[in-house]
Amino acid sequence: MKLSLCVAILSAAVPVAAQTTPGALHLAPGVPIYLAGNQPEPVRRAVEDLQRDLQAVLGKESPVVSGASSCPGIVVVEPGELPKPEAHAIFARGGCVVLQGADMRGTIYAIYAFSDHFLGVPPLWFWASWKAARKDSIEIPAGSRLYFPPPYVRWRAWFPNDTDLLTPWKARSQENYEAFLETMLRLKMNTLEGEMMDGGSFDHPYQAGREFRLARDRGFAVTGHHMRIFGSNYEHWDLYWNKIRRQEAPPLTIANTKGLEDFWRYHIETGLREKFEMIWLIGFRGKTDNPFWTTFPDGPTTDAGRARVIQDMMARQVALLKETTGNPAPLMRVTLYNENSDFFAAGLLHPPPDPTLIWAFVAARRDHFPAADVRGFRNDAQRPIGYYFNFQFTSSGAHLAQAEGPWKMERNYRMVNAISGRPLEFSVVNAGNIREFLLELSANARMMWDFEGYRTDAFLREYCSRYFGAENAERVAALYRDFYASYWTQKKPDLAGFDRQYVFQDMRYARALEQILAALPKGRDLNPNGQERRVFPHRPAR
Repeated sequence: MKLSLCVAILSAAVPVAAQTTPGALHLAPGVPIYLAGNQPEPVRRAVEDLQRDLQAVLGKESPVVSGASSCPGIVVVEPGELPKPEAHAIFARGGCVVLQGADMRGTIYAIYAFSDHFLGVPPLWFWASWKAARKDSIEIPAGSRLYFPPPYVRWRAWFPNDTDLLTPWKARSQENYEAFLETMLRLKMNTLEGEMMDGGSFDHPYQAGREFRLARDRGFAVTGHHMRIFGSNYEHWDLYWNKIRRQEAPPLTIANTKGLEDFWRYHIETGLREKFEMIWLIGFRGKTDNPFWTTFPDGPTTDAGRARVIQDMMARQVALLKETTGNPAPLMRVTLYNENSDFFAAGLLHPPPDPTLIWAFVAARRDHFPAADVRGFRNDAQRPIGYYFNFQFTSSGAHLAQAEGPWKMERNYRMVNAISGRPLEFSVVNAGNIREFLLELSANARMMWDFEGYRTDAFLREYCSRYFGAENAERVAALYRDFYASYWTQKKPDLAGFDRQYVFQDMRYARALEQILAALPKGRDLNPNGQERRVFPHRPAR
C-alpha cells in the first residue's frame, strides 16, 4: 500500500480483550447481513458501508436481510447488556458473527470496527486510496470477543473551519460531501460543530441546512460554533425577517432583545422539528468571528459593561431554551473564547450555573495552550468541562500547516483534564482541511476515547508499523518527528514541562521582519522568485 506521510492512521479504539477457542467461523463471499429489530437510519447507512467493504474484500455483494437470522452470517443486533454510552462488542455466536452496541452509535462503531479488525479496511481508507486485499473468506476464530468500553470523553467533536480546500472539494459530489462524516464515524467521533442554517434554508420554513441534516442522518449530535448561538448566524438576520417573518428587518442591536429572542427561538424550533440531537450553544459574539461590540452599535465600552451584556444574554438564552424545548435541563455549552476567556480570567464573566451547561475552555488564540482562564480555574468536580483545541495556524496562517501536532494536543488535554477534576465532558478540535490533518484528527479521536491509555509516541509507532510496515516504522516515525520539529526557532516556553508551548505563531512575524529588514539595504528586486530566494534563505531546523 502506497501512502503519503499524512494519511497514516489507526482505528479510534483498541479492544481490551480478545478470547479465542479452537476452530473458526468462515464468512464466504456474499455472506448475508441480518438486521435485528427496527434499526434506525444511521445504522442502516453504516450497514451500506459494510456492504461496500465486504464486496471490496470478498468480491461479491452481501444482501441485507431484516428479521430472523440463520448462520453463517453477520448479525447487527439491538442494544444489549453493555454499559452506555457507545460501548460496543464483536463476538462469534452460534455460527454467526454478532455486531452489537449499547446504543445507536455503539452499533455504528461496532460495524466499522468489524471492517477495521476483520476486513482490514482502515478508518481513512478514502483518503489513503486504499485497495482491498482480496480474500476467499473471512476467518473469525470461534469464541472470539472484542469488547470496546465506553469512551472517556462523552462528546467528541470536529469543527471544520477555514475550509479553503475542503469546501470546493465537497461541492463536487454527494460522495465527497459525506466522506468526511464517514471518516469521523470510523474514528469514533460523535459530534459535528457548525451552523444550523445555510442561505437557502429560509426559503423553506423550519428547514435546516444540508450539513446538519446529513450529520443527523449519519447519527451525529450537532452543536453551534462559538459565534453561532443555537446554531444561528447573524449574517442571516435579514433573511429571517424578510422570508420567514415577511417584514423589514429591525435593527440588530442589544436593546432589541425581543427581536433577538425571536431569531434565536426560530433556530431552537427548527432544531426540534428536524429532530437534531443538539448540544445547544449559548453566548454572545458578533456577526463575524469578533466580539459583539464590533456588530452591535449600542455596546458598552468598558470590559465590565461588556461582560455584563454577555452574562445577561446567556441568562436570557437559557430561559428561552428551557421555555421553547419544555426541558428544564437541556444539554448546553458555552465556549469561553477570546474576549470571553479574558473576562472569565478577570472575574468579570460568570456563565450560568446550570448543571447541564458545559463550560468549554479554549486554547490560547495564537500558539495553542491552556490560557489564563483555564490555568486559574479550579473545578469542584461537578461542573462539566470541555476544551476547544485548534490544530491550524491562525491569524495569518493558511490553515494548511499542521505544526501544532499530536504531542501538543496531548499536553493540552492532560492539563485541562487535570484541572477539571473529572473526565472532560466535551472536546472539539479545529481542522478545516482534512487531508492536511489526518494524523492529528486520528490521534485526538483515539485520545478522547481512551484517555488514560493514550500516549502519542506509542500511537505514532503503532500506526507507522501498520501502514508502512514494521521494518519501516521507526524511520517513518522519526520522519514525522523531524517534520514537526522543523518549524522556525521556537520561543522559550513559560509553562513548566511544555516544551512545545510556542511552536511558531508568535515567532513568525519576528522572523519575517528580520529577513525583510536584512534585505532592504540590498535594494528592490522585482523578480518575486528571486526575491523569495534572497529574502527567505533556507534556515536549518533548531
